[in-house]
This record gives sequence, C-alpha cells and structure tokens, in this order.
Amino acid sequence: MDMKYILRKKRDGEELSEEEIKFFIKGVSNGTIHEAQIGAMLMAIFIKGMTQQECVTLTKEMVFSGDTMQWPAKFRGSLVDKHSTGGVGDKVSIPLAPALAACGLKVPMLTGRCLSFTGGTLDKLESIPGFRISLTDTEMQSCLEEVGCFMMGTTERICPADKVLYKIRDLTSTVDYYNLIASSILSKKASEGIDYLIMDLKVGSATFMKDVESARVLAHQKINLSKLLGFKTRILLTRHETPLGRCVGNSLEIFESIEILRGKNVPLIKDLILHIGGHALHLSGKTSSVEEGELKMREVLENGKALECFKNMLIKQGVSEEVSHQLCFGDTRSALPQAKYQTRILAQNTGWINRIEAFPIGKVCYELGKTNENSSDTLNRSTGVELLKTVDEFVEINEPWILVHHSEEQLNEDHINALKASITISSVRIEIENQLIEVIGEDS
Repeated sequence: MDMKYILRKKRDGEELSEEEIKFFIKGVSNGTIHEAQIGAMLMAIFIKGMTQQECVTLTKEMVFSGDTMQWPAKFRGSLVDKHSTGGVGDKVSIPLAPALAACGLKVPMLTGRCLSFTGGTLDKLESIPGFRISLTDTEMQSCLEEVGCFMMGTTERICPADKVLYKIRDLTSTVDYYNLIASSILSKKASEGIDYLIMDLKVGSATFMKDVESARVLAHQKINLSKLLGFKTRILLTRHETPLGRCVGNSLEIFESIEILRGKNVPLIKDLILHIGGHALHLSGKTSSVEEGELKMREVLENGKALECFKNMLIKQGVSEEVSHQLCFGDTRSALPQAKYQTRILAQNTGWINRIEAFPIGKVCYELGKTNENSSDTLNRSTGVELLKTVDEFVEINEPWILVHHSEEQLNEDHINALKASITISSVRIEIENQLIEVIGEDS
C-alpha cells in the first residue's frame, strides 16, 4: 500500500477504507511512515474532516496499536477515569483521583502533557521530586490494590500510535479537530480497561470549543464511540472563561491541589471536583444520586482520607516518605520548585472583578515556563501566576491582584501588559454564570 496515494485521497476529501487507516496507524506505531507524512495526514484530516466510520476505525486501530490494561475480576464495576479537554489552571485530576479512591473506586489514570497553552497533568506531577510517571504492570496492579489510584503517562506499549500523533498534532496546529480529539482521548481510555468515564468538556473563550452547540455534537460523538469501545461515558459541559482556582503553573498547581486535599475551598475548582466526583460515583452505581456522590466527595476531602490516599500514591510512585509527608502535612511550597523572582501587579481601578480572561494568562504562563535552548528540560516548572484576587471579589486601586513567579530578573513588558489587560473591574457587581452548563449521556 502506498502512503502517498492515501495522503492524496484524504487531501481530496475522499473517505479512507478500513485497510488504509490500519496501514497508516501501523506505520505510525512502527516508525515506517515519515513524520512529514504523518503531519500531512493530520492536516488533511483537519481540513477535510472524517466520517463517523473513519473515526471509529482510527480509534480502534489506535487501541490495537498497543496493549490493553488487564484487571482482576474483583475490580470490575469500580474502574473509572476522568478526562478534561483542558483549561487554564485545570488541576482537577490531581485531587480528584485520590478522592475517588477514598470513596472506594479504582482509578487507573493515564494522562498527558501540555497541548498548546493549557498545562498538562504530567508536567504538573513532574514538579514533585521523585515522582515516576512510568509504572510496570505489577506496580500498576499494586497501586490499585493498595491505594486505589495511580496517575501516569502512556507507555511504549499502551497506545503507541497516539503518543506519536499527540506530539505531531501539537507541532502542526491540528490539536483542536474534534474527531482527532475524540480518537486520542477514547483510545487511551479504552486501553485502561475502565468501566466508566466522566468527561469535562470545556466551552468558552479559553478553550478550543467556543460554543455550546458544537460541544454537544462532540459530546454525543464521544458517547457513541465509547459505547463501541465497551465503556459508559457521561459528559459535563462546563464554562471556561476564567482560570480554574487561584494558581496557574506546574508546581503552583500542585501546591493548590494539595490545599484542596487539605479541605480548603478554592474558587471555581472545588465545586467542579465535587460535581465530577459526584457523577463518577453515581454513574458507577456507588451512590443513588449525584447529590449523594457530591456529599461523599466533600466528606473525604474534608476528613483527610483523600489526602492520605494522595500521600500513599506519591510513595508508591517513587516519592520518598519524607518528601510525601512534607508535601501533604508540612510546608508544601518548600518541597516544590520555586521561581527565583516574584512580581506583583497592581489593580488600576477600585471595584468588583467581573472578569479575568484565562486565555492571555495561559499564554503568559506557557511562555514563562519555557527554558533556554541549552537546558536538558523543556519546561521550567517553578513559574506561573497566583491570583491574589479573582472573579466576584472586590479590589482597591493599587492593591496587588496577581503575583507572577518568574525565572528572569526582569519580567517581560508584553507579559505585564497582557496580564493587566486580562482583568475587568467595575463599580457594579454582576452575577457570575453557572460553571456547569449541562450533563449529557448515560441517563445523566
């Protein structure tokens, strides 16, 4: 089979056969197809689209490109995961997984790195000294048996095709095409061997999905596709205009995640964790209602059980007992990477904060986190911002509203201007829109 012929066919908007998609994914997995051709195929798919059958075949072949996690029969009916389409300050997975484990669920969470300006959960977890993002089959089994959860990246054996496509989608600006998003997410989730999936599909100016109607189309497609792959999915459409929580940036978000696990009420994010967790417990049959599930989630976040699960997960995944204890019960910040410099930006007016745009803040944090070309790592995990004031709070003129953590002595003037322009202060307090727009799938 000729890859150039397949590329030409998709370029011209024709539907690819099952055999042609199999050939493409096999070549992606074993390295026989050049990266330039993979990029060309992704761009052709982005521009010309895919049929439902093409999407189904692509997703199944991505699953078949590697191994599927196998779990004991006693875990069946309790295996659940969560996925978010990504957002600025979206750290939900980090406190959610141990909270669900504390409620009796098994959470084998495969997660990814940053795409575009949204931070990746793996990048955040790697801020923790010693944390291992790769586990053996035996270690995964042990984590679920003894703790109830783990969080790791895809391995060479799990969805290897997606690992290649994920990287090239980012390089070729083909991240935000809904069929590629659905295939990438659901192939990984099918490989986890889960029974249930809760998805947080974000809608708004700070995400690729700008309108509710398009989000509904994507949601129904994912639900139908997940049925064919053998697990149940429920999708929450949530509004995303403002950063989630007060911290944006890898180590800063780990700090805030632990604050949540310590029972702190963090704006815009704790309620989201309760909603998602409540739906996971209800969908899996552990509670008779979503509201009962939310109450159980609140209980384990406030009584320390979720925090204890998180600490145990850290130890199982390579973090020393001393560092784990310091992170969870001591001075959390001192155990994490810290930026050399901090700059406070002052409010230019007095009044109510009616809006803070997440998109420019995400872009600034992404740029602050880039390292120099000689660095062995591509990310500086200590940088980011803290919102000292957030939406629906009152601020005085010349009062600091945002704290920037940066590695260079002088903060870029463009970054300062972008952050100043991201906030809207008014003398009139407006009602903040409900974060949860609607719930779709599996009897919602």
